[in-house]
Amino acid sequence: MNVSTLLLLIATFAAAVSLILSRGRWKPRPVFPFLLAAWLLLGGILVAVQAGGVRLPERVLVALAYLAGMAFPASVLAFLLDTATAGKRLSPGALALLLLVPLLTQIFLWTDPLHGLLFSTRIVDLDPAVPPIVWLGWIHLGFVAAAIAAGLLVLFRSLILVPRPRQVRAVLILAASLLAALVFDLLSLARPASPPSLETLLPGFILLSAGLLVYIRQAQFPDVAMVPREAIVEGFSDGLIVVNRENQIVDMNPAAEKIIGVRRRAAFGEPVEVILSDWSNLTQNNEARELEFRSSININQAWRSFEVRLSTLQDEGGQDAGKIILLRDVTDRRKQTDTHQQARDEMFILLHSIFGAASQARSTRDFLHDAMYQIVYSFRSQDGLIYLFEAGTAESKKPRLVLSAQHGPLTQNPIFLAHVQEICDALALSPGNKQPVLIPDGHGDMRFSALAEPLDTLAIAILPMMKDLQVVGVLVQARTEGPPYNPDEVVRLSVIAEELATFIHTDRQRKLNIAMAERQRLVRDLHDSITQKLYGLVTMTGAVQLGVEQGATDKISDMVGRIGDNARQALREMRLFLHELEPVDLEHEGLVSVLHQRLASVEGRSDIKARLVADEKISLSVEKEVALYFIAQEALNNILRHARAKAVLVRLKKKKQTVVCEITDDGCGFDTAEVGVGGLGLKNMRERTAQIGATLKIDSQVGKGTTISISVPADNV
Repeated sequence: MNVSTLLLLIATFAAAVSLILSRGRWKPRPVFPFLLAAWLLLGGILVAVQAGGVRLPERVLVALAYLAGMAFPASVLAFLLDTATAGKRLSPGALALLLLVPLLTQIFLWTDPLHGLLFSTRIVDLDPAVPPIVWLGWIHLGFVAAAIAAGLLVLFRSLILVPRPRQVRAVLILAASLLAALVFDLLSLARPASPPSLETLLPGFILLSAGLLVYIRQAQFPDVAMVPREAIVEGFSDGLIVVNRENQIVDMNPAAEKIIGVRRRAAFGEPVEVILSDWSNLTQNNEARELEFRSSININQAWRSFEVRLSTLQDEGGQDAGKIILLRDVTDRRKQTDTHQQARDEMFILLHSIFGAASQARSTRDFLHDAMYQIVYSFRSQDGLIYLFEAGTAESKKPRLVLSAQHGPLTQNPIFLAHVQEICDALALSPGNKQPVLIPDGHGDMRFSALAEPLDTLAIAILPMMKDLQVVGVLVQARTEGPPYNPDEVVRLSVIAEELATFIHTDRQRKLNIAMAERQRLVRDLHDSITQKLYGLVTMTGAVQLGVEQGATDKISDMVGRIGDNARQALREMRLFLHELEPVDLEHEGLVSVLHQRLASVEGRSDIKARLVADEKISLSVEKEVALYFIAQEALNNILRHARAKAVLVRLKKKKQTVVCEITDDGCGFDTAEVGVGGLGLKNMRERTAQIGATLKIDSQVGKGTTISISVPADNV
């Protein structure tokens, strides 16, 4: 084996390895580098066998040599065609053309009668100096030349479509390597010996391999691949209809055929207004250059919605050549839009209903129960829970989750409640982002599998109620019928949870502000009344002590009596303050019961004969009962502090259209003309009376006591 042959074998092996290593860049299919490497290695093996002195049967040597010499350019052409068709399968005609000649060649070589024909017949010599070439050589040369010419045509077509600098360079390099391969192929047949000289063919194949490696690195196949009409028009999901100047249909794609229910062949040459009779606004605007509208038609007994767009085509001279009509099916998109709009409307109605109930609820707990019922019904759940964070106790300062509302049979199961509260505690107390906890199927969850066993399904959604990144509570929904909660439902439930959290937070802030204002009022009243009386007691006690020490006992008895009166009055007001510090539950106990407690705990323990007389079946709203209670409380406070009364009578009378509350005392009374609008107490009474649409009447005479009458419009129940 000489040096040139050894170098040729090394170069052949290196080219084959380089092709295989670059397989990731061969798009759309990486099978081609393996094919090319196989033909290179086949040629290299034959050269090595001949150089090593190994003698093969002549027919085997000839067949393998022609197979390598013809299969390599055929594979290159197949790759270029595959690239040009964007990875689509090659047409049957192209495949037949590529395979026919190599297949027939092998058949002729292995068939005895035909084998002799390929080598016995010679053509007329073109030049006496050039040795004649057998028919098989001319077939080989013609096939290789045709493959290389077709490859060049594909290359330069892609170059015209995408004239990028890198693309131009890659195409030119590959074209040069194709031409070089053709030249080496000619040289391999320049002598009459058969088979063709592989030592001459292989350098051309190696150069072509190098050109291919450069091409696949720089050509950027997704950009240069030529997409055929089938991929653009035939495979287009929207309907395309082309009409000429006379508004006659000249072409349409399969999508348009399906939409209008007419085949292309039947519609060809027909007026567009006949075929598209369902869209009269399109056919009646033949002069419009651009037109777009939406419409619906009945296809296969189902209504479909379409976006219809008309665009004018122009020829090279700028004259109208026809129109393109685009039909885009938007039925699914419209259904999705309608579904989202319906969901938004349902959310608005639900929120309006929930917070409309908030203004009528007697307490926060009642509101949460009403809200839970509406949430469960709206989201087709069967069970629901609401937990709220409550302040810690004296023993434990840590806030705790308290069950505040529940609905459904599953919420009565202690096992279900225990596992759900465990999840809620972990969700509420864990740091970081608070995401909903979804259990799509309780059968696969160890905590709920026993509960889910007798049920068809058990889907649970646990959502934190967040306000300003703080967890106010937890909303729980459970389904024992139907599918798990989908993402859209989870989003809507999250919105509900946020709105509930906002309401709870606002309600707590309102109650806190009311409590703070009440505390400040009590502090002021304590300072203005009891503190002053105690200071007066200290002063009078000191005066009595000084009089005793000096022997002036004539006025001591009178001063001791005054000390006793002031002490009793201070005790009365202290009891009044203690009573006002206790919570009043008008919503559950009612006006009569609360007034009775007030009279018993304050007036009854202050040496005042207090009596309450109330008619049966007195019906007032919570708002009116609250206002009436505070008006009565203000009147009783004034009696306790200023009237020096011995008896008080509170009467609740039911009339046809009103409820009358009368508060009568036997105290010192006052002149209503001199009092005028009165102090802060009378001002508060008048404001609360106006808020509920009631009337206030004050009847008082000096020395004869006072009667305050409040007439409130009755509620029809």
